[in-house]
Amino acid sequence: MKRWTIIAAAALLAGCNATETTPATETTPAETSPATETTPAETSPATETTPPAETSPTDETAPANDPFQAAPLKGNDFPALNTSRLITDIRAGEHDDFARLVIELSEDASGKEDASVGYSLDYVTEAISDGKGEPIKVTGEKILDIRLSGILMPEEAKTRPFGEVPGTETFTQIESVGPFEGMSQIVIGLTHEGPVRVTELTDPYRLVIDVEK
Repeated sequence: MKRWTIIAAAALLAGCNATETTPATETTPAETSPATETTPAETSPATETTPPAETSPTDETAPANDPFQAAPLKGNDFPALNTSRLITDIRAGEHDDFARLVIELSEDASGKEDASVGYSLDYVTEAISDGKGEPIKVTGEKILDIRLSGILMPEEAKTRPFGEVPGTETFTQIESVGPFEGMSQIVIGLTHEGPVRVTELTDPYRLVIDVEK
């Protein structure tokens, strides 16, 4: 009897062990990486537009590559009266390699669009006015005497003084005298005597006179 009891007990114990289930394996949750932060792209500040450089009042469109020549110079059949124009403005300025004088004139009184003003330029020790024959005094080391032909008499005055010219190193003083019998005279005091060149421009009509530095 003891033998069967032991066998039965062993069988019962084996049955109990067979029904035991292994506990489920714990599943470790996968670690998720934190969301990547999106850095906003830096935008460059708007490019500032540099304002255009101010142009000199004598920045005319005269070709700057025309050769300079030693004075005296004459042009346009001076002293012939081929036109009848009124001087409306005289302005001067400095450039890197030359000083510039611009003589602006009105349209030809008779309507001739291609009528040119005659001119003569020369360095002198003393400038004498055409009308009265009196000296025209200007400051400076040298004197450039400019004469123009074909000039009308302005209604308001026979003499238009300009005095000292501000903002230039080369032209120390400018005096405009006349006109007298169709001729006008512009006398410039300068710091030195340099080669010159003359250019005609249109719309409006201008004579551009450069003195090389």
